[in-house]
Amino acid sequence: MDSYDGKYPLLKAPSHRFEPFSNQFHHGSNPDLNIGWSEEGSLQFEDESRELRRQPYDRARAPKFACLVLFICIMAAATYHTINGFDLDAFAKSASLYSTESKKVKYYDSADFILNHTMRMKDMFQEISRPLLDSKENPVTLPIQLSNLADVSEDLDMENEVPVFWHVPRSGGSLIINIAAYCLDLTQASNIGSLIDPELEALNKITTVVDKETGAKFLNIDTTSPEGMYKAREKNGDVASHPDLDLLITPYIFDAAELLLNNVNRGRMFVMMRHPIERAESMYHSLRKRVDTGAIVGESLLAYAKGHVIENNWMTRFLCNKLGGQLIPDDLAYAKEVLRTKALIGLVKRRNESYQRFKDYFGWQINDGDPKKMECEERYLEWGWDASHYTPIEENSEEWNLLTKSNTFDLKLYEYAEMLFKVQGAILSGDFDASSEPPPVETDSEEDGTNEDSVEIPQSESDPLPNNSSSRF
Repeated sequence: MDSYDGKYPLLKAPSHRFEPFSNQFHHGSNPDLNIGWSEEGSLQFEDESRELRRQPYDRARAPKFACLVLFICIMAAATYHTINGFDLDAFAKSASLYSTESKKVKYYDSADFILNHTMRMKDMFQEISRPLLDSKENPVTLPIQLSNLADVSEDLDMENEVPVFWHVPRSGGSLIINIAAYCLDLTQASNIGSLIDPELEALNKITTVVDKETGAKFLNIDTTSPEGMYKAREKNGDVASHPDLDLLITPYIFDAAELLLNNVNRGRMFVMMRHPIERAESMYHSLRKRVDTGAIVGESLLAYAKGHVIENNWMTRFLCNKLGGQLIPDDLAYAKEVLRTKALIGLVKRRNESYQRFKDYFGWQINDGDPKKMECEERYLEWGWDASHYTPIEENSEEWNLLTKSNTFDLKLYEYAEMLFKVQGAILSGDFDASSEPPPVETDSEEDGTNEDSVEIPQSESDPLPNNSSSRF
């Protein structure tokens, strides 16, 4: 042990290494005093003032850094709220935007949201529970010929009733007709039977035509035109009571109700509906590809929208049975009343959900023991719907505005149909009634980018589905 002069306490050699730039370190109690090791290994002490200048130390560094971090946080928060809005639910909205589950159900803990949603559902429920009123504030009364279509409020009787698909062109018709014929094995009345075998179509009795390649079954009549339905009525045999008939497809609801149905074998109407502007755009591209109409629709969608070939409020006209002349608000009320009382609604943008609703309602079942049938259903529901053959027009463009003028009533009708779709879904699932709390809101999915144009069907564009459910409106 080395001796010392008593000025400083004895120190042991440190276990850690000193800084390489100096064999020195500062004494904790005296900043001007350096303690180190001599070359011989003994301790030595030197005054800072004589040898080294102490390195400067900024005591305000930590507060400055804290202020910088706080400033960055404030700027980030300001940017976030500028984008998402000053909203208590902003984080919930942001989370839903970046959700990896496209069909995730959003639940909000906000009591206000639940209350508001409950009130909206009750308002919609009450609205569809009341008859539509005409311009004189009188309830709309449907004609007697539609009495051959059962009301959606009545119990389903699949022993006698016939599912009737109201086919709106370019609105998922090929999806329904193909799945019904080739996946569900339903015998349908459309125009396919007359196309497959014209000789059987000429027979004076109703019989079943079997497609030799696929095994699909159709009646030998044409229900897609008034002329075809008149011929079908003249055949020896009632169409609605035919034992093989599982599904009737037609765009002419009034003619079908009068000519093909009766008060015993009534029809159960269901429909797939598409946004009128999307439907009009799809119609143009479909006509443009056809040899017989390609030259008359125009070289562009704009020319089609400005021309005289474009349809005018097709859905409203066919639902109020006013195919010509000027439409008035009473016609729209009439069309809404038909949907409200007679139709099970499906939407093209929610095609999977709509198709499943039809299956559950009519009790249709696919042979899940046959892999080909399962693949068949998946093919028509999923394959080819995502890739569009054309770029959709932008909202508020010149084409959009012109198509809007030609579909003023249809746009209002479609908005009403969307409300019916929501309420019918809640009622059929048992999640809501007039006195109960509404179901959670489902987000819209990627199904919005649907494209019927890629689904091909033999010279027709109709739609199908039939058999057993007790859920009622």
